[in-house]
Amino acid sequence: MNIFEFAISKELEGETFYRDMANSVPNRELRSIFGLLADQERGHRALLELLMHHATQEALDLPAPEIDVHAVFQTLISTYNFTSRDFNEADLYRFAHEAETESLKLYQNLAKSAESAQERAIFSRMAQEEQIHQGIIEGILHIQLLTQTQNQGSV
Repeated sequence: MNIFEFAISKELEGETFYRDMANSVPNRELRSIFGLLADQERGHRALLELLMHHATQEALDLPAPEIDVHAVFQTLISTYNFTSRDFNEADLYRFAHEAETESLKLYQNLAKSAESAQERAIFSRMAQEEQIHQGIIEGILHIQLLTQTQNQGSV
């Protein structure tokens, strides 16, 4: 597996996660947001596939990092019991934020340890994309906190 295939598999895991979340929440707006995030992960994957198609042989020969992306997602998922009926939207948002934070850190660390400028540029670009997702989730968390505060004030 090369560096592109690794990043593509990571984006596929992210897309699958957000599709699963979109299918598990009762709220139509949340389904829409998670669907949008899944679509963006699919877009990231398409971008990486395009980059891979146009990459030099040197870039194609870059080995994938020794990280099991699926295991990272499974560890995060096991932290939250989404199979239980008593998880709430706040848990879902916190989980999504944690997943985006982990993805951002992963790409930032890979960019720092990159051996070539091309490899560094790929991982830096993906870190920027993950930072956008992190911002979306932070916005959702902020709105939820404001809503809870307003609801508590009116009780």
